[in-house]
Amino acid sequence: MSAVVFVVGCGLAELSVRLLRPEWRPPPARGLPFLRPDPRLGWRLREGWQGPFTLPHRTTQVAISEQGLRDESYAPYPSPGRRRVLLLGDSFAWGFGVEKQEMFEKLLEDRFPDLDVVNEAVPGYGTDQELLLLEEQGLGFHPDLVLLLFHPNDLLNNTWPRQYGYPKPVFRIDGSGLRLENVPVPGGWLYELGMRTLRRSFILHEVWRRTMEPTQDLHTSPKLAWDVTERLLVRMRDTSAKNGAKFAVITFPWVDDATNRLLVRVREMIDRNGLTHIDLGPALSGRIAALLDPATQHWTPEGHRAVADALAPVISEIVKTAREPAPGAVSKPAR
Repeated sequence: MSAVVFVVGCGLAELSVRLLRPEWRPPPARGLPFLRPDPRLGWRLREGWQGPFTLPHRTTQVAISEQGLRDESYAPYPSPGRRRVLLLGDSFAWGFGVEKQEMFEKLLEDRFPDLDVVNEAVPGYGTDQELLLLEEQGLGFHPDLVLLLFHPNDLLNNTWPRQYGYPKPVFRIDGSGLRLENVPVPGGWLYELGMRTLRRSFILHEVWRRTMEPTQDLHTSPKLAWDVTERLLVRMRDTSAKNGAKFAVITFPWVDDATNRLLVRVREMIDRNGLTHIDLGPALSGRIAALLDPATQHWTPEGHRAVADALAPVISEIVKTAREPAPGAVSKPAR
């Protein structure tokens, strides 16, 4: 009898909330067809996927290699005389809304015939996932330089064990180091059944949202993972150095003053730890809005050209001297 009363009470509570708090309605499930679940990273690019990616204003072609890159496949070592850069980042580095040949990394390859830019960016990633991907796969490409494209929303991504409606790993401060949590990332049929139930319930979804993913708004989040992010960046630098690669962080200005104020603190964090910093502010400031697609808030083809122009002299200086390849190493043919 008590179970029946409980079920009826829950049903009445749910009905009341639906009538009185319609803003609690769970959003529709979102997903990108070229992503797949990953027990350690949360999600990653779906190996071998090819097809159109349709946005409200444009359709682009996306091809994912068998190595899980929006790029071609690469041998473990660059061929003699070639420089190799590994690019980490989120949807900006991945080329959201533009064709492969329009992306700034491809434009840099066109400009420097002896340069390979291995694009390991994944939409939605925070610095935590980028670090894990660097350690799991990226350093296996033996880059001369690791480039991290950093957006202040990474601070939000690094804070919560769930982003954009999906579970992900998260790091916490543990003494003088970092402790990885929420790995393996929740999954399986029972988890999916629970999530489907959650997405149908106004009450359960609201409780979940407030505790596991309070906001997707960088400026209203109750906390931001500043200390964790700082340690993530230092670990990326140190791990790259141990593997013979230089490491640099790229930052770029944004359209609102609040985000740009956060960028000031990000730059201070980078400088405080002696990280190599590539600041695109001087090159893009004052025209960032014109370089963004208003529908996606990502760089247009013109924006990617501007980024490539700004990076070209820095890339030229940083990769002047390439490491010596391993004896007998073979890479993809030089273009």
